[in-house]
Amino acid sequence: MSVVRALGFGTGATGKELLEVTSFEEQDLLELLFGMMNAGFVVTTPYLLDISLEQIQEVNFEVNPAYARQIRQTMIKKV
Repeated sequence: MSVVRALGFGTGATGKELLEVTSFEEQDLLELLFGMMNAGFVVTTPYLLDISLEQIQEVNFEVNPAYARQIRQTMIKKV
């Protein structure tokens, strides 16, 4: 949930911003983002299929607009 909050719903964030806001190490954040990307919840701008540790800080991530409403409702229920 901390990553989704950091991404926001429409603005997105770079990997560098996510690393600053969350307590994840680069490798852990990358694995989490890959899982969210594989599920379709997170997309990159520009669209990338594979991201290396060297690229993570430069890539912009955002919540997939197709799932934004569903994710927002789930987060409200969890709080």
